[in-house]
Amino acid sequence: MPKTIKIIGIGAGDPDHLTIQAVKALSQVDVVFLMDKGPAKEKLNALRKKICARHMGERAYRFVDAANPEREREGDYLAAVADLNARKQAVFERLIAAELRDGECGPSSSGATLRFTTARSGSSKRSRRRDAMISTGT
Repeated sequence: MPKTIKIIGIGAGDPDHLTIQAVKALSQVDVVFLMDKGPAKEKLNALRKKICARHMGERAYRFVDAANPEREREGDYLAAVADLNARKQAVFERLIAAELRDGECGPSSSGATLRFTTARSGSSKRSRRRDAMISTGT
């Protein structure tokens, strides 16, 4: 059974501003991946949890947190960003493999997930099928 990944943007961050498409997508998920970006960004994950509580209803779902890799602050900026994105992709690949069970659906609002999904969808080495759907938040 395939694993389904829904990439759901939270838009401007106001739960009232989500699109109907994003709300429908949230109603289908079993697991929510959250990147922990440290104390400076803890309000962002709190907002994501608030949006989930509001739009996912009473159905069972779970949050899975992962540490957000740090970007190298010295040297070539573009190379550092490329390296950061590759490490984020690796985190999401591990999360999807370890936390998203066959037949489950999981969303994320990270661009790294989109890059991961795009890279994996063209891979001939896939051992499991993964479907992806992108819902914009606004």
